[in-house]
Amino acid sequence: MKLASGSIHPAKAQRFFKIIVSEISPQSKLMIPKEFVKNHEEELRGRVHLKAPGSAAWPVDVVRTQGEVWLQNGWPEFAKFYSLSFGSLLVFEYLEHFNIRVRVFDTSATEIDYSLTCDPNLDDGESVPRVRKRDSSRRCELVRACKKTRASTEETFHNGFKLKQEKANGDRGSAKEEIERAVNLAASFKSEKPFFIIHMRPTYVSGVSVEVRKSFLETFRKWKNKGKGQVIFQIGRRSWLVGYTFSAGDRCTLTAGWKTFRTDNSLKVDDVCVFELINPSTKLFKVIIFQAKSRPDEYICDVCSRLVKFAYACEECTVDVCVFCGLEQRVLCHEGHQQHKLTLMNREALFKCDACGEEDKDSSYVCTTCEFWIHKTCALSPYIIPTQAYHHHPLFLIYSIPQMHRQFERECNICHEVVYNINWMYYCHKCTYFVHMRCAMSSDTVPIVTDTEAADIDDETVLLQFPLPHEESLFDLIITQCGKFQVDLQGEGESSTPIPDNPHIIEGHWSHENHQLEQLQFATSNDDNDDNDDDRRVMICNGCIQPITDTHPSYYACVQCGFFLHSFCATKLPPELPRGASSFHPSHSLVLYMSDQFYGYVDCEVCGYCTNGFYYKCEDCDIKIDIRCAFLPKRIKHRSHKRHSLVQRPFSNSICSVSNLKITNGVEYACETCSSFQIHIDCVIYPSRMNHRYDLHAVTLREPPFFYEGVFYCEICEEQVNNQRLLYHCDECDHSFHHYCLRWYESFKFGGIINRIIQEQPHALALVLKRTARDKSPLYICGICEEGYNFLFFFECGGCGFLVCCNCFGEITDSTNSTSGSGSVSC
Repeated sequence: MKLASGSIHPAKAQRFFKIIVSEISPQSKLMIPKEFVKNHEEELRGRVHLKAPGSAAWPVDVVRTQGEVWLQNGWPEFAKFYSLSFGSLLVFEYLEHFNIRVRVFDTSATEIDYSLTCDPNLDDGESVPRVRKRDSSRRCELVRACKKTRASTEETFHNGFKLKQEKANGDRGSAKEEIERAVNLAASFKSEKPFFIIHMRPTYVSGVSVEVRKSFLETFRKWKNKGKGQVIFQIGRRSWLVGYTFSAGDRCTLTAGWKTFRTDNSLKVDDVCVFELINPSTKLFKVIIFQAKSRPDEYICDVCSRLVKFAYACEECTVDVCVFCGLEQRVLCHEGHQQHKLTLMNREALFKCDACGEEDKDSSYVCTTCEFWIHKTCALSPYIIPTQAYHHHPLFLIYSIPQMHRQFERECNICHEVVYNINWMYYCHKCTYFVHMRCAMSSDTVPIVTDTEAADIDDETVLLQFPLPHEESLFDLIITQCGKFQVDLQGEGESSTPIPDNPHIIEGHWSHENHQLEQLQFATSNDDNDDNDDDRRVMICNGCIQPITDTHPSYYACVQCGFFLHSFCATKLPPELPRGASSFHPSHSLVLYMSDQFYGYVDCEVCGYCTNGFYYKCEDCDIKIDIRCAFLPKRIKHRSHKRHSLVQRPFSNSICSVSNLKITNGVEYACETCSSFQIHIDCVIYPSRMNHRYDLHAVTLREPPFFYEGVFYCEICEEQVNNQRLLYHCDECDHSFHHYCLRWYESFKFGGIINRIIQEQPHALALVLKRTARDKSPLYICGICEEGYNFLFFFECGGCGFLVCCNCFGEITDSTNSTSGSGSVSC
């Protein structure tokens, strides 16, 4: 057996240590350092007694060979009994009268406790049985079990509490050895204060009472008050009130409260409890529990609730603390609060965090100077989150919204709830992308779905894809849907317009009976200068309120009145939709109508907008539907939700998943699978691409979030554009537009002329929409009531620019110009 050795305090040489570096054999011996021999020359002759703590002395012969002194005969038996092996560290200390005390440490430098003594105060037949003498082989097994238990325990002090660092393992010896370990630990308990011990019997664990030891009856007898009383049991910071009673035969029993105490502390059969009287005046007992069974393979940290294999365990209660929480930083200097240091408060509390803004129960870091209070999880959140499934760039932790992005209220791009300026959040500066802290760290976050993946998720190719490709696509949709009804008005003779002898002329069309309509062909001119025209779409169909273009060039016109109809709208639209044809109102048939005056209007029940074009009406329910909404399909596919199809349903007061605005009227398209996804019908109708005179290229519709670094402005109104709202953008020119600046009221045709004498002056008034270009632009003033408006329908004189608001126009207009069932244009 090879050993490494050295002397401790060489001046006195009272102690020396040895490290075993080879296996123990029957021929093993141990050499004593020369310095130690020199100081104890007379004592180290013949035989000495080695004494481990809590055990009897072992006789070992001292042998001198060639000037060296060895422990030889009896040493192998000593080493085997105490399970010494490679790496064991032994400290020898000379006492007196040929006695040497030996302290044994394992490979982790932890002292092994071999104590097997019992409490001399215990009586036979009481709650804790005395450990009887057993044969050496059995004793050796018990010592090994105790050694393993002690070896897996490291005593340390942390934050003022004495803790044991324990490694979870299932190899703790047999059940009997575990019981003996608990008994011996309880028996070795020493205190100058009175105490008694209870060994948990099956009746104590399953019942509601337990009998007090006879040796402690005298103490309880002093408190006897009419045969009963109460005591306080305390473990750590928790306490329990337990009643006791005296019965016949002078027996004392713990009764009321005992069941709660043993349930809260998970007492099992063969566990041993020590009750130490701390304060006789208040009858306060400190309770120490020695568990008979080994701890589980894993622990739950009482601070962070994580499942761990290593933990610090309190010796006085059942609290376990993982290594991370046990060694975590108590004082934190955080970039999010640079003014002062933050102090850890490990006790959980329910409070609103100053970082994430959420109310939750958690440990916390607090600033004792300014009362800044944040969740521990927020304080320890990573500064950078690598590229995740829901975003293609890393996200950085920021402590408020940058000043340049505070023009608008910002939403989290995952949950779509508000992100407040003062809260912490994760942010991608390349994309102007904001995410709540809780959403960024959540494993339930929905990943990005590519076009290829979307085809595999919900393959419904027969459904119409929205947004539609271009501006003319909505009129194409009306034609396609009408074709599905297989209604040929002229063939069935149901048209309100008789088949003319000359197909190029329609006399007395139901929508314009005063003048004939002449069929013309739309043609573009190379001399057209769009820069001098504020509206590219000057030729609008009075029926469907869609542009007349070279895609469908044939149209009918009354040039005198500026009245235009697509040839399809004039001759092919069904005058009545049969029952079931409309997905919005399938229970009744719908009849085609139009207001008599160009400024007359009806409100569409589907989109919520007013229209002065064709509309369908249910005669039974008085429901009116704009022609473009009447032909929208029941189920569609939309680019913003590639996973599933969307179905039409009444509005639900929810937030539109595309515009982030609340849907308060009309209908919406919603996903039947994803309950949180819905789109307002207005967002469905916006075309994917549009042309505008301010840009040489077609601009593209972008659903939020539009990833753009920095801030950008609308080319029309020159106001800042919110990347979390619908917008149009040209990648080639890097031009952006508010969606409402390009498309205002697509269901209403402006223009028309009505002559009125106002304030003794004649005016030719046309219906227009006035909207201030910027937030601080001057208001539009009505020439009659002198009220100012930033967004309103007006009647404007083409000669002098005189403006009349809708309310004033209604007052000065002859009542004969009003049509029953229609109204004046409203605000």
